Amino acid sequence: MDAARAILDWLRTRSKAERSALARAATSRARELGLVFLRPDGAFDIPLALSPVVTSEADLARRALDAHALLGAVVKAARHLLDGSAGEERTAVVFRHLGPLERSCLAKGPAAEDVTIARVDWFLDAAGGHHALELNATIPAMQTYSDAAQRAFLLTLGEAARLSPETVERLVAANGSNQEDLRRSIVAHAGLADDRHPSIALVHREGDAQIRELEALAQAFRAAGHRARCATPSEISLAPDRTARVGGEPVDLLYRHIFARRIPEGSPLEEIALGRSTTPLLNPVNAHLEVKGVLAELKRLVTEQGGSGLGLTELEREVVERVVPWTRLFEPGPATGPDGSRHPDLVALVRAAPARFVVKRSWDYGGKSVFIGRDTFARDGENGWNRQLDSALAQGPGAFVVQELIETPRQRHLIVAAEGETALEEVFVDASTYTASGTKAVPQGSVARFSRGGIVNIVGGGGVAPLVREPVARAIAEAL
Repeated sequence: MDAARAILDWLRTRSKAERSALARAATSRARELGLVFLRPDGAFDIPLALSPVVTSEADLARRALDAHALLGAVVKAARHLLDGSAGEERTAVVFRHLGPLERSCLAKGPAAEDVTIARVDWFLDAAGGHHALELNATIPAMQTYSDAAQRAFLLTLGEAARLSPETVERLVAANGSNQEDLRRSIVAHAGLADDRHPSIALVHREGDAQIRELEALAQAFRAAGHRARCATPSEISLAPDRTARVGGEPVDLLYRHIFARRIPEGSPLEEIALGRSTTPLLNPVNAHLEVKGVLAELKRLVTEQGGSGLGLTELEREVVERVVPWTRLFEPGPATGPDGSRHPDLVALVRAAPARFVVKRSWDYGGKSVFIGRDTFARDGENGWNRQLDSALAQGPGAFVVQELIETPRQRHLIVAAEGETALEEVFVDASTYTASGTKAVPQGSVARFSRGGIVNIVGGGGVAPLVREPVARAIAEAL
């Protein structure tokens, strides 16, 4: 029996009181570690799965390789659009939503392509294959959330298995840390050696819903030897020598956890984002890389033209072919469908086959403005599906993309509910892999989320499942 099944079966055979005690312990630990989301009406625990998502070392390595190659391909596709190779009209359509600061930062060229951290979100099919739904390059969060879920699970189940604290800590270390991967990438992309410990300010907006995650991340950086703190744009200033100050104190690096459109116009942070400071800003403003229209154009050019003119490596081209679902800008006109056949009008194709497609806004985030054709049709009928498509088209060219639906089976997990109760549920589970540009301390860790609906996102009510490496899960299962 595999480790995931063995652990789930062990949990299911505990009494209700025992399961509740385990759930309360895991939730309390995860909360202390930062698995908390702030809303206007207070702080809330992010839903947690008590059963793990167990992943083999081979699958984790393959996803890490594919994520790195996909980021490289997206950078080249964006460059192709920006250098005029695709034509001014096409470029204008894909990037028309970018704000003034985002457009100004495009002029930085290679500096805007030096990605300190990115996250590829995968859907997993019944055979275990992974499919890249999108790339997050602006502020790809969840390093703390994922580490909190994993550590809380290992501490709680390790204690239940009567493992020594030292043994549990070895398992935690063997499972890896996304927070540590991010720290190392920040230092490396600043051009520093791994043994350097610069001071770091984690820049966020006022009232950031993820502030508990950021505070825990700052604590992790401090534990690794850095001076680290969270800061809002109002706390940042520039000294006469153009170095950054936070609360009046010098800081070596800024880590950006704020969208460019939330950076106050004319502020010192805007000056830093534009490269007018000697203090590095990591990630640089690179909103163009996570525009879903870029992924759509990348897939179209590789499928229809073999990626000619993009300068892709053979690995990058193969990865795009294999892991990126059929994706196109949602617009009228001839198109090649998912099966390779030509159609006189893309919009007509999507209208006629709602069960095959997902329509999503090209530049939105957080699972918002995503419409699963099958679900929309089942709920609202043909007229409702057509109204949704008409609404998307009315928002102008390039506003939405259409993507082939990836069938992903539900998985059975023990979900922690309110008051420490648990429920065995069939949920959708995705996986995400962190990466970075270049070869400097490239993160390779992952995070798993679950949701009762087809859109898997924490903001939309989803939760985090502990993603556990197979050898670590096997050790827990055997001890239990």
